[in-house]
Amino acid sequence: MKIIGIYKIENIITGKVYIGQSINISARIRDHKWRLSLDNHPNNHLQSSWNKYGAAAFVFEIIEEMLAEYLTEAEQYYIDIYNSADRRFGYNKCPSAGSRRGSKSSEETKRKISESLIGNKRGVGRVASEETKKKMKKPHKKFSAETKQKMSESLIGNKRCVGRVLPEETKRKISEAMRESHRLRRESLLKEK
Repeated sequence: MKIIGIYKIENIITGKVYIGQSINISARIRDHKWRLSLDNHPNNHLQSSWNKYGAAAFVFEIIEEMLAEYLTEAEQYYIDIYNSADRRFGYNKCPSAGSRRGSKSSEETKRKISESLIGNKRGVGRVASEETKKKMKKPHKKFSAETKQKMSESLIGNKRCVGRVLPEETKRKISEAMRESHRLRRESLLKEK
């Protein structure tokens, strides 16, 4: 069964988070893990952190299930709550949910995108470069016993552990706050008309 809602990727060592939305969260999380393991994730900040701390330092969890029509507003709510668009606290590239508004691509990235699209209006039949193919074949990073021990020790006493589930009361309060926010926003829009 597909779960529709908001999910979070958290580095339990640094406390930084990524907030996302999906109409199929389990498939979306699998995609994140797959790309990260191949060192081929489009979010360079998240990828660098994954490479530095390893898979064991990351927790993937569902924050809230909801109807698809509320996803973008809910994602924005959680991006704001966790301040995840600020690099000091999170991995989200864009401060605005559901868009790239507010994100900036480097000149090199713009050049690469432009070159990759020359003569190809829809990206059909695009073939990965040799460099990209090598990255995709790259094996998972292995950690020394010493590094594993340090990671394990850093998690002792950590209250934000793997598999944490929000209490029903907290979920209810968040949902009520979101509903009130949506109601006030709708009223504001109606007054403007």
